[in-house]
Amino acid sequence: MALGSLVSCAALAVIISPIKVELSQAHSVVTITVTNDADASLTLQHQVLAWTQVNGEDVLEASNDLLVAPAIAQIAPRGTQVFRVTQRHPSAAAAQQSNRCAYHRHR
Repeated sequence: MALGSLVSCAALAVIISPIKVELSQAHSVVTITVTNDADASLTLQHQVLAWTQVNGEDVLEASNDLLVAPAIAQIAPRGTQVFRVTQRHPSAAAAQQSNRCAYHRHR
């Protein structure tokens, strides 16, 4: 399962690592580190989206196929937060799905 991470807010000083992770039976839990490289604190909440392509166009739909913890996090200035990601219902079929995890800034 491929997982891409996006930040849907413009003008944020956010570093996400790694950008792409693979979930498999051998690697059922992965971590994504988000670094707030700004001078102000940042609150993020994730959103899992199922990703497909139709006629060459990206199609994103809300999904509950992945569990992401924490669901919401406040990151201090120059601080980091580790998010853990796993499949809600691991299976061979689920491993073939592609998802995107978007992080939204809370105001």
